Amino acid sequence: VVHPISLLLLTPIDFPEDRQNPVKGSWIYRYSLTRCGDSKIYNAMIFADDAGGTPKAQAFYPGTSAAHPMLIYDAMPIAISTAMVQCGSTDIEDVEVFDLHLDKLPNDIGEGENLVKGAWNETWTFKVRGKLVEVPITFTPNPRKGKPLFMINTK
Repeated sequence: VVHPISLLLLTPIDFPEDRQNPVKGSWIYRYSLTRCGDSKIYNAMIFADDAGGTPKAQAFYPGTSAAHPMLIYDAMPIAISTAMVQCGSTDIEDVEVFDLHLDKLPNDIGEGENLVKGAWNETWTFKVRGKLVEVPITFTPNPRKGKPLFMINTK
């Protein structure tokens, strides 16, 4: 059973009145899929067709990450490497992204002059050689108004 959860707008959607489909825009469709009594959250990236054709869907990493897709792409190689080291694996073919889980909504961390607003924590889970490996990640806003920074928390 599929249950819609949310829609995250990545780029503005242009949906002309005379068209059946949008001609610009991209978004993430988040949904819950229940099978055999187990439920898991999945994401699909949807891209409008410039010619007004049917929008194209592409599978995206599962889970509830609050990070923008570009930030996920930036952090993923380091998170995968961390999971591989934890399992003693040297083969990237051994790694599967299992879940990207938002642990704590954006909040303030630190005090006084060290206060950072809008940081959040996630746990990314990978399946390495059949074993589930968790990699904790902290995302903090970049004071230079660029992409948020991330830190992989190793144990």
